[in-house]
Amino acid sequence: MMKQHIAMLDGLRTVAVVLVMLNHFSPHLFPFGYIGVDIFFVISGYLISRKSIYSASAHDFNLLKFYKNRFFRIVPALVASVTGCLAVLWLVMLPWEWTTLGQTAQKVVIFFSNVYFSKSDYFSPLSMQNPLLHTWSLGVEEQFYLFIGLLAIAFLFLKKQLTSTICLLIIAISLGLCIYYQGDTKTYFQVQFRMWEFFIGCLLSAMPVAALSRMQQTVLTYGAVATLIITTAFINEATIWPSLYAVFPILATAIIIQFTPANSYVDRFLSLKFMVFSGKISYSLYLWHLPVHYVLNNTLSGLPILGFVLKFILSYLLAYLTWRFIETPFRKPKHIWPLYLFVAWGIGIYVVGYYMAQERLKPYSSNPKFAPLVTNIQQIKHDTNFHDGDCIASDKKAIAMDDSCVIGSIAATPSVALWGDSHSNALSIALSDALDALDISAYQYSYVGCPSALPLQHNTPECEKFSHDSMQAILNNPAIKTVVISNRYCAYVLESSSVFEKKKYCRGNGLYPYAEANEIKGFAQNIALLQQKGKSVILVGQIPQFDRDVPDTMLRNEIWHTAFSPTQTEQQYQHLAAGFKQLSAGLQQVKIIEPAPFLCDFKQTHRCDGWDKDLRLKYYDDNHVSNFGAQNLAQAVANAIAQP
Repeated sequence: MMKQHIAMLDGLRTVAVVLVMLNHFSPHLFPFGYIGVDIFFVISGYLISRKSIYSASAHDFNLLKFYKNRFFRIVPALVASVTGCLAVLWLVMLPWEWTTLGQTAQKVVIFFSNVYFSKSDYFSPLSMQNPLLHTWSLGVEEQFYLFIGLLAIAFLFLKKQLTSTICLLIIAISLGLCIYYQGDTKTYFQVQFRMWEFFIGCLLSAMPVAALSRMQQTVLTYGAVATLIITTAFINEATIWPSLYAVFPILATAIIIQFTPANSYVDRFLSLKFMVFSGKISYSLYLWHLPVHYVLNNTLSGLPILGFVLKFILSYLLAYLTWRFIETPFRKPKHIWPLYLFVAWGIGIYVVGYYMAQERLKPYSSNPKFAPLVTNIQQIKHDTNFHDGDCIASDKKAIAMDDSCVIGSIAATPSVALWGDSHSNALSIALSDALDALDISAYQYSYVGCPSALPLQHNTPECEKFSHDSMQAILNNPAIKTVVISNRYCAYVLESSSVFEKKKYCRGNGLYPYAEANEIKGFAQNIALLQQKGKSVILVGQIPQFDRDVPDTMLRNEIWHTAFSPTQTEQQYQHLAAGFKQLSAGLQQVKIIEPAPFLCDFKQTHRCDGWDKDLRLKYYDDNHVSNFGAQNLAQAVANAIAQP
């Protein structure tokens, strides 16, 4: 008869959920914490497979009963926490965030949020501004449950040896896909790239425990614990995840589950009353921690240590109440009515989410008394210069290489090319005004997320075509005498040449970005090619950036009387700009205009701020300069153009 409960696994759940909480509460200090989700997946695969495979081997498996049990394990606490989340966030969120939250809530209750989020970067600071981001893992879990339930039916007719073979086959296929597509945002979120983690646990449940001595089990267990610790030491915010590197903590978790000897130090630690208690409420703790983090992060300013402690206290309190009054009573209901109740509750959340997404159900910040503030911020955020102008291309919108995108003087023949990603576009209106005053005009070649002159291996085909076509348009136009290049360089250089660290780096939090040799060489060759055609080259350096949206922060300060101030210290900026400095260090006869002196005060405050002393916004979001913020920088660029 299968053991019904293993206290140690509750302790392991605690380790997993605390790692995730630490990562969300302080990602700079605990960049490795997201491996807690991977640990969860292994535990879940192990426990669910034990139950389903044990029942199947005993010819006592009931698919409907299995899905019913999974429903009552997951849904009651989920709909309760989402309801509480929406109620509180109605007070806290801004109108445009509220509509996004509505869309997310709809996907959460149908367990599709992992697919919904798969087009975004989980590790982006702006992604963390969605308080339901963490529900992606529930989507993955439910999709795994659907699959394992059907697989358990097949196990009724298969020999146990074939069960292990099937698990190994699924692990091989899923891990292969994970490694092949590593670095793609969908790899983090979608179930096909995560299935191998569950089926490592499934394999444990299908395999008999090896006949090892207690000493051998102890050595394996301590080796696994050491592997987990060492793994966390090598993970930073540039590490691609999941990837081949994830095999180490996954296998370590599997070894701890399978081989930890009873009453060993590891077993005793994981079986401590607090660890077991935290493990029992770990699901509710996981559900509540990110909404709590979001609310306190946007309402409690200037008290980082107190805020950190309060996040844990409130998360534990809400988790206990949910576990005590929602999870436990409805875990195994005796009647059918709770099923109808929670289905109706989920449908209600879906409908509410629909009205939120359609802006028919508005948050507190839409109160008419805040209308002037909200309207002002919306005008700044949705300026036609930003991402949707006529002169900026994207993977979904092409622009012709003709005279249609000209800035500056309408009377002059274009003699300049403004070339780059969305940062060049953010500069364009202010630069157009500055050039107009000097009777100079310029062609604009801008493409979202597509760096000019910088050769990358992972550009989209559309970006590659635009880069080639715009380069040829510039080279073949003898009237173009000057090329101004502006990119968000930190988004394209890499943290390390290691196979495990290929993620785009743009954090500026203490890690130095790393420009690969072929990138430096290719960039220099493209610059030299422009110069050989008689073009002068002006490089606009790395724009300072922040860890929160600047206009949103200002609006929150006005509505809730908080005192948040988006800043970047001089040291953080130097880290952020290191990649550009590497790219530009060996270039000859190139003018370099550093943006920091025009956006920061490194002489007195030694920092960059998102707005000036008169509360005039310098940024559209967290990294694109506003028209006001770009004025002095654009004037410096125009002056450099006029004085070759």
